[in-house]
Amino acid sequence: MEKAIDPLFESKSDHWILTQLANRLGFGEDFDKPEDDLIRNVLEPTGVTLEELEKGPVSVAPEKWIPFGDKKFNTPSGRIEFFSTYLQDKGFEPVLEYQELGEAPWVDRELAKKYPLQLVNRRNFNQVNSSYLHQQYLTEIWDRQVVQLHPRDAEARGIKHEDDVYVYNDRGEVEARAIVTERIMPGIVSLVTGFGVVNEKETASILTPVKVDPISLAQTLNSSMVDVKPR
Repeated sequence: MEKAIDPLFESKSDHWILTQLANRLGFGEDFDKPEDDLIRNVLEPTGVTLEELEKGPVSVAPEKWIPFGDKKFNTPSGRIEFFSTYLQDKGFEPVLEYQELGEAPWVDRELAKKYPLQLVNRRNFNQVNSSYLHQQYLTEIWDRQVVQLHPRDAEARGIKHEDDVYVYNDRGEVEARAIVTERIMPGIVSLVTGFGVVNEKETASILTPVKVDPISLAQTLNSSMVDVKPR
């Protein structure tokens, strides 16, 4: 996308921020390149050029680019691997199997007596993580943190649609507006990722454990036990 205006005040692009971080971590040469070159690198497997995109939308015909059409995969063997030698070399089981969540009501039944609800963090179509929360015309549509919960769970807690509530556990509490809906399962509640820039008491991360998945090293955002109460 072409920029609409030049950056205002001290704002910097994502590319600039990532490059500065990479420089400080010792691998800035992988980022410190013209943005056009980075875009061309991403486009290369598709057969579409940057120049084509600059002229307008491009339709990629199936015969032009088929993902893994050459049947070569980025694995040590070059094949699809059900037995992963890569994971084995890293000290993990080479054949993946289901593992329970680190924190869930059916895993820790004693803790579930205090916090019986499973928290899920979801995206909001008005924002990208915390970006655009300062845009007034967007906050007029969705101005604060909300928690979705099933009517059965809401009734058991004396909560009605659009009530002000706390979502809480031993790590803290989050302020939100209740959205009572059958579009979420009983026993599950959902907060929006990204809120908390304006009001830090709306930050869903307050409730999440300081744990990572052992293989992906991703934060366990959806492995939190909580409860909800009226404010």
